[in-house]
Amino acid sequence: MRWRCETCDVWKSCRTGVVMAILWGGIAVGAWSRPPDFKYEELMHSPAKIIRPCCTFGADLSVARIPFLRRSDIIATDRLGEHRFLGGDSEGNGIIYTGRGGFVDIAHLRDVADWTGYLYHLVDASEGADRPVKWTLGLEGADKELFLQVPTGLQVSEKAALAGRIAYELSVWHEIATWFTGSILPFIPERYSSFSPEDMYSNMLGVHIGILAIESDLEFDVAMTTLIGEVLKELDAVPTAEATYEAMCEVEGIWWTNERPLPDGSVLLARYAEAGDTLHPWRLPFDKHASADHPLVKPGTTLASGYELLFRPHRLFLLSASECLDNERPVNSRDFPSILRCISSMEGFTGPTPYRGSGIGK
Repeated sequence: MRWRCETCDVWKSCRTGVVMAILWGGIAVGAWSRPPDFKYEELMHSPAKIIRPCCTFGADLSVARIPFLRRSDIIATDRLGEHRFLGGDSEGNGIIYTGRGGFVDIAHLRDVADWTGYLYHLVDASEGADRPVKWTLGLEGADKELFLQVPTGLQVSEKAALAGRIAYELSVWHEIATWFTGSILPFIPERYSSFSPEDMYSNMLGVHIGILAIESDLEFDVAMTTLIGEVLKELDAVPTAEATYEAMCEVEGIWWTNERPLPDGSVLLARYAEAGDTLHPWRLPFDKHASADHPLVKPGTTLASGYELLFRPHRLFLLSASECLDNERPVNSRDFPSILRCISSMEGFTGPTPYRGSGIGK
């Protein structure tokens, strides 16, 4: 099957026009694997802003300077378990290092893939409406509102690509919100994890895997389980937790530090806030020389006029974010590039840090 360039599926180079699609594990792309069905009234209740509370970048991190309490969110590929839509005990989550995709946060990947599945239903339910359909998507430093005006006749792949585009933008807002005031637990700020080196790439990878799961001929959870394993293999994931631990130690003192305890905001020494539509992973130097990285492109470009994603910031959020936000109007997802540039220039934000003089990323 020939894939549409505007969906920018996982293994495709739109620059060269070369299709590198792989039918992983016998999954036939082109059939339809809907996420679990929702009744229409259930669509009114969006998933949690964080479905799987994991993972922190680093290793053996001190927690609140409590003696002997250390945190390492690292996992081996053979401990990933079976995916469950919106989370479940069958899953294993953590960070895995890959030669072509850098560090991958499996919890972020799963969350954004599930959001892509949920949003697919919203796109499908809004198809053909003569006026924009409003959906409320919960609270996160702001009231999140989605307006969809989807033309009739879209293919499953097109609706999935649009859902993935919106899911990724929601994940960007999560990073913005946690940079300013957002948190899961009251009075415990999450700035220590905002824009960590693997976040945005892991989120975009989740979008693309979620799209493939929707398009496959398997049930969504089965497709996700298979695809995660196959994609990690294609990205040259290291097989053991010890290997990821060693990779994490390679960038200690450069991308993160053990000299500060969680949840100190200065645990991260380098943050990744890419404003463009193409993401390149941060990798270790020996991988940069050994193999090409795998860039990911934001899908659904040709369908961008079919939605509007708005954030109506709360007063407390505006007080902390006034340097980067216009207090007179809601934030539109189209404002994200300017907001990310503003955040990147703020005191306390550290951008890409060279690794032993060799640079990172591309």
